[in-house]
Amino acid sequence: MSGATSRCTCTSPPCCREYFWGGELSLLTTLAGFAVSSLMRPLGAIVFGHIGDQYGRRRMLLLSMAPMTVAMLVIGLLPTAAQIGPAAGWLLLLLRCVMAFSVGGEYSGVTAYLVQGARPARRGLVASLAATASEVGGCSPWASPR
Repeated sequence: MSGATSRCTCTSPPCCREYFWGGELSLLTTLAGFAVSSLMRPLGAIVFGHIGDQYGRRRMLLLSMAPMTVAMLVIGLLPTAAQIGPAAGWLLLLLRCVMAFSVGGEYSGVTAYLVQGARPARRGLVASLAATASEVGGCSPWASPR
């Protein structure tokens, strides 16, 4: 998941008010949206895992990146609640679900792809590096100066 997207749509109160009508429930609604979209990750892993098994990991990785890219672009262009009303929040939630679905397939697929291509003695190291790179990538936008 893109750190910049997560930062903009998560705990920043101004962003919460832009998409979820302001008020006391805007942050709670945003966090609930994260919870709902997190449920999509295992589904993405199942669907894209099946595609990877049938058609190859490389194709599956390319296929999982397409909805992620489109969803990120649309989130960047999404109008605010002041412009289109409650539809802004619902669209944001839907797009976050698409992104989480894609990440579920992408993360599990890239780990399987790397492990299958590694030497047997290095498979544990390669799998741990994939997990580490994912976590470092998710944290780095928060650590960068604004």
